Amino acid sequence: MGRVTEIGEQLWTGELSPAAHHPWAAVHELEELDTGIAFVSSFANVTVLDTPDGLVLIDTLACHLAELAAQAAPADDAVAAVRASVYARRAERETSLMARGLYRWAADRKR
Repeated sequence: MGRVTEIGEQLWTGELSPAAHHPWAAVHELEELDTGIAFVSSFANVTVLDTPDGLVLIDTLACHLAELAAQAAPADDAVAAVRASVYARRAERETSLMARGLYRWAADRKR
């Protein structure tokens, strides 16, 4: 078990207090979870898959961060463009019809 998994397990079982190590605190390490699957503990945690076609990075936080930026700077056209792009890219990759529709709606939504 690597350090990232160990900290997660300790937080889950109560062996480690969130006061001693905040659950969202980055460990700043890459840990291989299984053959071809790794997790990077950073500000925007990323799961990495090693596929025959190359590495695939899964960032589940991108939409959330884009939305927060848009709320913080509602009049900023550049932030709005990035937000729309993030949601549009997410919509393209969704397999669920409902998720695609929601992400497309979010991408098209004006401030």
